[in-house]
Amino acid sequence: MTPVDPPRVVVLCVTDEAASRSLVDQHLHRWLPGTVVIEHGTVSPACARDTARRCKEAGLRYIDAPLSGGADGARRGVLVAMLGAEPADRAVVMPVLGAYCAHVVPVGAPGDGQTCKLANQLAIAGIAAGLAVAQRFALANGLNLETVFTALAHGSAQSEIGRAHV
Repeated sequence: MTPVDPPRVVVLCVTDEAASRSLVDQHLHRWLPGTVVIEHGTVSPACARDTARRCKEAGLRYIDAPLSGGADGARRGVLVAMLGAEPADRAVVMPVLGAYCAHVVPVGAPGDGQTCKLANQLAIAGIAAGLAVAQRFALANGLNLETVFTALAHGSAQSEIGRAHV
């Protein structure tokens, strides 16, 4: 029986789409065929789909797996990856992602992970807007903000964003 080489994996986690495109442009033809490229940065779904196409043409496999949880989630070991991958590639990346993500949620094909991340960001924006309204309401009615946010952090309005205000 011949041993099987494990897949080569490149993990990208850069600040923005321009940085991701630049890295891919510089290295696309240097990565060995069959290499799995995992994109953790937040890029547009169109960028993810384009990079997936380019990787496929170069004999590579591309997965978009943006993360949720931030630096605090990474420290606490509770990151969530929103996995956009071809079905055959999911099993290959699960052991890699499982090493540092508490949850890996397959959401569809490459690009769909980024679309899910956008939905996540919309939900976070809604929470932040609600907290801003609650803060203004509490101040307008003479309440102590520290007390209000302590109550919110322990009640039904609890959220990571709300706890950050306490």
